[in-house]
Amino acid sequence: MQLPNDVWNTIISEAKKSVDCLKDPEVVSNILNILKTNIRASKALGAPYVHQLTKIYQDILHIYKVTSENINQAIRMNGPMVVK
Repeated sequence: MQLPNDVWNTIISEAKKSVDCLKDPEVVSNILNILKTNIRASKALGAPYVHQLTKIYQDILHIYKVTSENINQAIRMNGPMVVK
């Protein structure tokens, strides 16, 4: 999990400076890949995965909140067709 965690930490560091980085398609793609990797790890490891989850849980919640706000803002500015 070292490589995904390193990329994750870089993304979180950048997001703490400016949440606008979370709108970058490459960053979004990296986040999705990291989340998929974590899903696979959680299925494979079971209960021991809790250690990894405690490292990223609060960050996941923050990214979810920011992403939800970005989607809502895009809908307000461009209408509901923007999400289709």
